[in-house]
This record gives sequence, structure tokens and C-alpha cells, in this order.
Amino acid sequence: MKNRAGADAKAERLARYLDQVGHPHRHGPVVAVIHASGLMVRGKSNSNALYGGGVMGSDSVIRAFRLAKDDKDVRAILFRIDSPGGSATAAESIWNEVKAVRQAGKPVVVSMGDVAGSGGYYIAAAANKIVAEPATLTGSIGVVAGKILVGGLADKLGVTMDSVQTSDSAAMFSATEDFTPAGQKRFEAMLDDIYAGFKARVAEGRQMDSDWVESVAKGRVWTGEQAKAVSLVDALGGYGTAIALVKAEIGVAASDDIELKTFPPGGNAIAELLRRALGGADEDDALALTLAAWMPLLREIQMLAAPPGSLTMPDIEIR
Repeated sequence: MKNRAGADAKAERLARYLDQVGHPHRHGPVVAVIHASGLMVRGKSNSNALYGGGVMGSDSVIRAFRLAKDDKDVRAILFRIDSPGGSATAAESIWNEVKAVRQAGKPVVVSMGDVAGSGGYYIAAAANKIVAEPATLTGSIGVVAGKILVGGLADKLGVTMDSVQTSDSAAMFSATEDFTPAGQKRFEAMLDDIYAGFKARVAEGRQMDSDWVESVAKGRVWTGEQAKAVSLVDALGGYGTAIALVKAEIGVAASDDIELKTFPPGGNAIAELLRRALGGADEDDALALTLAAWMPLLREIQMLAAPPGSLTMPDIEIR
């Protein structure tokens, strides 16, 4: 790069460069940008200051969509998803909100990050258009769930536990006892219902035949390039491709600019401080190295906290 730029060229961090030359997409028709990152849960989103991740709460995402829907200046929504999934209930709630926004006359275009699998794909399926990077891990249309039994460990530690229940299935998710035959049957029926509902949402949102959805479902994970070949996504690319599709949806010329406005208004102060700190630091910055070292462990802990009946795609390590 220095050979092409010249001996007097000076390297500059992106954050500082943007502050000097100005940020793009500040003028024109307003497009709301809504981020959905991390494990999906019911309730509010939470950020993890240690590594910049966290959980995506359905209440927070729904609030962002409703604010954008009610804002008269907003013409469309760019929905950025980077999630391996999570709660089926949370995914269903967000899916319905995306559909409601479309019914209100505001198109939704999804831009996928590194991963949009399982519940992460569930919430994308209702959009007008879906854009994925060629290597985005996507699809994983399926459901997996279980429970961790600690009864044997408790016995070894000399810890005794007891419970009182009002019906045969009240303690079905007890961590000390395995499923009874009746409980196992009920649990499998619940998973079958979730799976059938997931496929129905994909079929409706993508306007697909149910048999075709089944042929690309069964929990299989696709790259973005493979997903496009089986019609799970519409285009390959990043933000630029998604913005081009948004412009087409609202009738704006490709050469015209748009204003991107993050919803809900306001930002995460801790995330911004970390971004600034890392953006202006050297590559061997101690804080950056510490965050990178702790990230795998923190993600494992986060996945273990997933609720029963989760539409969750486990991490895939690519070598």
C-alpha cells in the first residue's frame, strides 16, 4: 500500500479518518438501521463490555421496529443480523414485528453478518430481501433442545435435593431427574411444533413451497453462497449491496444518497468507548489481545445460558 500511495503517505485509523472527512449517508430519504446481534432471548438486550457482544432481547428489537414504523420520516428499514439464534418465542415475536412493518408499507432489507443461523434466520425470513456475505453461516432451519442433569453430581458432593409438584409434568425440566416416558413424549412433541412453525414462517416469508423448505431445512447450515443457490437469500454482498436494494425498494436512484438513522435513537456508551480505544490503538494493544483471548470462553458461557426450546446454531470453527 505504501508503494502505491507514495513514500510520504501516512496510515490513519478509520475512526479518525471519518471524523476528518465526514461520515457518509447523512442526507436524503431516511432509512432506519436496526441491529440484532448476539444470542436471542426474551426481554431486553444486554451488552457485554468485556468483548463487545451480548444478548439480543426481543423486547428491545421490537421497540426499535415500532419506533421506526411510527416515524413518518422513515421510508424503509435496514435490518442487520449477526446471531446464531436463541429463544423460539423471541424469534416468533420479532418475525411478527417485521411482518407488521411490511404491512405498514415500509420495506425491510436484511443484511447478514458472520452468522444468521437458526433463530437468526427465522427473524430474517419475513423481510422483503435478504443479503448475505458469501461465507455467512446461514439457514440451520431446525430446533434443538435438552436439559443438563446434575443429580449424579449432587449425590457425589453429598448434596440432597427434593421438590414438591402439583402435577405429573410440573417438574419435567428438573435438573435432578431425567424425563419420564410421558415427559419425553411431550418434550419431543413441543420440539416438533416449534420445527413445524419455523418451516411455516420461512415458507410464508420466502414464498416457498413447504416441501422445498423441508428439503433445505433439517438443521443444515449453508454458506451465504450456498443459501443463495437454494433461494434462502436474494443477493450476496455486504452493506453496499443491502443499501442498493433498499434504494430500489423505495424508488431512489442508485446514485442518490440516503440518510441512515440508527434505531432506537442513542448509542451504547461503553461500546463506543471501546471502539474508539481499539480504533486508535496499535495492533499489539494489550486490551485488544485480552478481549480476543477471553472471547471463546465468554461465548461458551453465553451459549450454556440458552433457554429450553432454543433455535440456536452452535459456533462453527473454520480452519
